[in-house]
Amino acid sequence: MGLRNVIYRPRRSPAPAAVDVPGASNPARVFLRIVEDWEADLQADPIVLVDAACVALIEGLETPSMRALAGYVPTSPPRPGVDGAPGPDGSARDGAPMPEGPGPDGADRVGSPDRDRVNALIEDVITELFGAPMPVAPPRTRRRAADTLRFHVVEVADPTIRGFQVLVYVNDVEITSAGAGLGMDPYDLIVPDNRLAARWEATTVAIARCKCGIAGCASTQVRILRDGDTVVWEWSGGSAPMNRSAVFPAAQYDDAVDYLLTDDTWETPERTAGRLILRDIDRDLLRAHGLEVVWAGNDHRVPAVFRVAMHLGRDYQVFVAFPWKGRGPVELSRSVCAALSRAPQGWRATWRAIRPSLEVAPHIAGPSWSRTQF
Repeated sequence: MGLRNVIYRPRRSPAPAAVDVPGASNPARVFLRIVEDWEADLQADPIVLVDAACVALIEGLETPSMRALAGYVPTSPPRPGVDGAPGPDGSARDGAPMPEGPGPDGADRVGSPDRDRVNALIEDVITELFGAPMPVAPPRTRRRAADTLRFHVVEVADPTIRGFQVLVYVNDVEITSAGAGLGMDPYDLIVPDNRLAARWEATTVAIARCKCGIAGCASTQVRILRDGDTVVWEWSGGSAPMNRSAVFPAAQYDDAVDYLLTDDTWETPERTAGRLILRDIDRDLLRAHGLEVVWAGNDHRVPAVFRVAMHLGRDYQVFVAFPWKGRGPVELSRSVCAALSRAPQGWRATWRAIRPSLEVAPHIAGPSWSRTQF
């Protein structure tokens, strides 16, 4: 069976509870993607699919053939002249026709009982999950990875915009200015979550914002998808910096993102403290009080004071201030996280109503809370 010659359609009878329509974001699609990549590589190890089946079972995709695939133990490579492998004269000793496809040395002579058996199990798994496969038109052609990617964090040159931007280079050409105009703040891309990570399910992220510094004014959006050994960027919306998609080798893409994640040479003490706080703060505990952290950095009016800003629903902004007092970013971040792990009623905080009609303090306010005006 070849996945490039079939399409998967849902059963007309009830399918297992964990299975959804193919193409949706679910474990079934992840499994199918791995199967497709495995079948495209005739030298791939069958253990790849055995591992994928084990993960699928954990995710709830349980069928008899999936269990059989998860428990399959690949054999050693076929011996010459045995098990359908070619003998010294190139013929199969048991008379079975030789499977086609390039072998480890590039010759078209690989015959593997493992691959045939795994293919049979895959066909059974797909049938059990989605019903009998149906023939369709020619397969999808994977695009060749012809582009390279790198990131560079610099301070925003415009003095009216405080902060930093992530410049994006495709084939060593900076494209953020060709898009919406200004790179995104590193916090928007990698702190606390890595939004540039390429996954089997496509994600969309802004990689450039308007020159005024506000992404809501204008932005360049990119749809990121891991496709086998490539990562594809497709531009979404307006302000596209290129007239085509970008396709990167997956390994090179991952290295570029990893470098951005680990490079802290650009950070000021304020930014180091902000990164540590946004990474380590107990968000679940704050959400239990209705609070969501939206920003952490020095007070632009009083740089010796570090502030954490939060939203309380759609009604209030809440600010908690922490003087630096000569402390380093690590010490400050630990102090901030510890303080904000306590009940809000005990904080020394200020609040501002988002809705002008609100005149009363938030219900979580304590005696040391006060109203602030801008």
